[in-house]
Amino acid sequence: MVRRALVIASLLALPGSVADAADAKRVAILYFDNDTKDAELDLLRKGMADMLITDLSDLDGVTIVEREKLEALLAEQKLQRSKYFDPKTAVKLGRGAGATHAVTGAFNAVGSKLRVDVRLVEVATGNVVATEKVVGQKKAFFTLQQRLAVAFACRLAEQRCGTKPSGKGPSLGTVRKYAKGLDLADSGKLKEATKTLQGVVTSAPNFKPAAETYRRIMKQLYAARSSRTDQLGDVRQKLQAKVDAVARADRLGQAKGIDEATVGRWVGYRVLGTQLVLQQIDAHFRVLAQAGASADSGQEKFAKLVERYRTQVDRLATDVEKYAAKHPGSGLPDCTLDDEDTALGKKLGLGDEPGVVSFYSPVRMRRDLGSFLTTGEAPFWGTFRFSKDIKLYTVHRIDSGVRVGGAIEYRDVPRPPVERLHDRFSKAAIRQFEAALAGAAKMEDGDDRQTATIDVLDAYAKGLVALRRPVEAVARWQSILERYPKYESYDEVEAKIRAALGE
Repeated sequence: MVRRALVIASLLALPGSVADAADAKRVAILYFDNDTKDAELDLLRKGMADMLITDLSDLDGVTIVEREKLEALLAEQKLQRSKYFDPKTAVKLGRGAGATHAVTGAFNAVGSKLRVDVRLVEVATGNVVATEKVVGQKKAFFTLQQRLAVAFACRLAEQRCGTKPSGKGPSLGTVRKYAKGLDLADSGKLKEATKTLQGVVTSAPNFKPAAETYRRIMKQLYAARSSRTDQLGDVRQKLQAKVDAVARADRLGQAKGIDEATVGRWVGYRVLGTQLVLQQIDAHFRVLAQAGASADSGQEKFAKLVERYRTQVDRLATDVEKYAAKHPGSGLPDCTLDDEDTALGKKLGLGDEPGVVSFYSPVRMRRDLGSFLTTGEAPFWGTFRFSKDIKLYTVHRIDSGVRVGGAIEYRDVPRPPVERLHDRFSKAAIRQFEAALAGAAKMEDGDDRQTATIDVLDAYAKGLVALRRPVEAVARWQSILERYPKYESYDEVEAKIRAALGE
């Protein structure tokens, strides 16, 4: 590791190296490879990177990529077991992390000593701009890491030159316990991680990386505990239990000859169930924001919640379609909830009429589901709305519907960052839009058919823009103009086409 530091230091000292660059540097410190046969060093691959990140995080003009972002990137690209010392892998990860440079290193055994080889890779070119190696006793691992951090810091930021490595630090066993706690936290085992790290910070209170990791994990635990109290309190549990109880008797898709009041109650509790899922999504990002975590670190849970929502809405739309087919011309009954559950829903923040919608056509359900899966937009037909104060949300600029001097006024709307899940749900979104178009085409009333078709095509196009498929989006908007040349918002649609084309 020390060698790595020296390697990086010499590389950064070269003419035209990173240290001479006018632009700010963004450095990704990758996990070290363990090329020894010593399994005791496996946990230190990640620990070394985290220690360096902590030591170098306050350098002027340098941004160190957060380790959590690297961890999420490794999981996303399935590179957890890769050899990071390979420049090609370093470039791939560096690009994914938005870094200008990547630090790679490897442990090697030299007799009874530990050798650390280091490379500094320029992400844009893939060139190795510096190499070095350091040798020392394995038991002096912390000292090696400190020498590396000091040399690296000096080359990246002059104000740190002249700094000397700190004195005697934690033992190799203590460093390994810290690395184990780090790994447990990455695996989602927060309680086990805190128990391990508690011993480390007690025995080595000046071991800054361990203290920082312990503090971060404790914040996550307390934030999660607070969130669970909010999400799974008595009110929420009662509502979820009621939704589940009604669902056990729900036969909406097979309903024939069932009284309208019963059908309306089934639908009302179905809608309430989807609102509870949306609220969980909202609460999930609130917890991440409070814990100081990135959206990447909670992506898997987010994906599961989105899938749960998608399944519920798709099933509801399908069953409503079946019910309407078995009761032609009768219309759909009003949604209802028991008075007690309406009050509980309001208390939970689900709107004045949770579970109740003025109309719930499957066309609009499918249209809005497609929009949610592509842009994160909450459904028009429910009363739930996402929070406006969660920093992890993606801000969308949308047409406010107001024209001032002929110019469009926009407003910023925060939405869950579903673009992170486009690879999982884009096909499902397209299916919903297509099903909504098919449903609109079957409407008997001509005006209703036209309105529904235009609404779906417009939402479809916006979804395609979000999926970065602008040409297909233009085709949907152009379809509106060709099919309905007298459409009152013809000019607005043309403006959207021009914007999608980059004009």
